[in-house]
Amino acid sequence: MGYQKTVKNQIKASGIGLRSGEKTCITLIPAPVDTGIVFRRVDQHKMAIVVACYDSIDTQNKANFVLAANGIKLFGAENLLSALAGLGIDNLYVDLTSSEIPVMDGGAALFVFLLQSAGIRMQNKMRRIMKISKPVIVEDAGAWASLSPFDGLKLTCSSDSEFPQFENNSELMEIDFSKSSYIREISRARNYYHLSEIHQLQHSNQLLGVNSDNSVLVENNRIINSGGVRYPNELTRYRVAVTLGMLSVLGNELRAQYRGHNADHRIMLKLLKTTMASLNCWELETDVEASLPLRQTAHGI
Repeated sequence: MGYQKTVKNQIKASGIGLRSGEKTCITLIPAPVDTGIVFRRVDQHKMAIVVACYDSIDTQNKANFVLAANGIKLFGAENLLSALAGLGIDNLYVDLTSSEIPVMDGGAALFVFLLQSAGIRMQNKMRRIMKISKPVIVEDAGAWASLSPFDGLKLTCSSDSEFPQFENNSELMEIDFSKSSYIREISRARNYYHLSEIHQLQHSNQLLGVNSDNSVLVENNRIINSGGVRYPNELTRYRVAVTLGMLSVLGNELRAQYRGHNADHRIMLKLLKTTMASLNCWELETDVEASLPLRQTAHGI
């Protein structure tokens, strides 16, 4: 087991929200041990807090990954949570000036840059580990996802891609994080969108922040981004990155093999819910007090 980590110094950045297209500011602040990842809306008259844990998932929203608590909702946390999980950061205050985490460059890479620029500090308490001991499987309408025992963390994502012509016949990606570099192989990946669909959505005031700086745009079976793609199979790698971010809300260092096929937000929510309810399928390895709850909680706020 490793030690918990936070950042050494406070760091600030700004960008636009993927949904609104409006500017939002984000500040990453060191946090004590056992704090978890705590989002704070500092633009509110009274600061509102959302902890990145299973209990904060908005289960009513099947199409998007949304965190909700204390009367507010937060959108677009997947890339930041992915970066935090990829770097092994357990404790952090994230101050925001809107309901959206900025999309930045569309992947986790700029969040990785911010975190590394702030410095990463090891803390004097061990991490909590959640080991999957028996398989957990969910499926629905041709999509499925599972967690099974594994000594480490391995993610395998596959899909019936709607963009097969750009995936170099590689619609399956497997990453064993004990052998692969999250920063080099995963963090820069972005989502793909059909340009015609984006124009329609933006005409209806949806996904106003999507552009060629933060997404791969496809028109007439052609990628129109001037710089092309960042990886040969970027979309599949993006699915791995987002999956890592969503799994992080289990609140502990996960020891498991994840497999998913066509696993969208709906399936991931079902997997998280089923896992948490299947008490005989996982166990904890930890040297912290038994009285501590499983999920990350907001201490010292």
